[in-house]
Amino acid sequence: GSYRRKTHYFFDYKKNECRSEEGNLPIHSDILDPAGALFYIRIQELEKNRVFRKDVCDGRKVQNLSAKVIGEKKIATFMGWKKAFIVKPDLKSIRKEGVTSIRQKVTLFFLKEKEKVPYLVKGKLKIGSLVARLRKIKKFDNK
Repeated sequence: GSYRRKTHYFFDYKKNECRSEEGNLPIHSDILDPAGALFYIRIQELEKNRVFRKDVCDGRKVQNLSAKVIGEKKIATFMGWKKAFIVKPDLKSIRKEGVTSIRQKVTLFFLKEKEKVPYLVKGKLKIGSLVARLRKIKKFDNK
């Protein structure tokens, strides 16, 4: 589809607030944005039935979200078949408004290699489905 939502918000940890076009929200020092939550899971030890909980702010609302590792699966990638951890976030408290609102069925796939790259996101929307797949990995030299 062609729907896009561009959101800007700023976490000011000194003032303990998140500032956005929609106003300011109180936050604490251990809060993450949605992308940060994805990478938080990535750096954890992933094993079946492990549950992660973290406060997340999307610029509109602060929520305590959880995600559970439900298993492993081989998936097709642009690098060939790879083993991946399957993670299911609990999205019951996520906003469910608008045609692109995400429903409960979201699945994250993290490659089971050392870096645990978040490779694939699948979800059900009110009007269809969502698939976000990594298309390229760039290595950089940080000498």
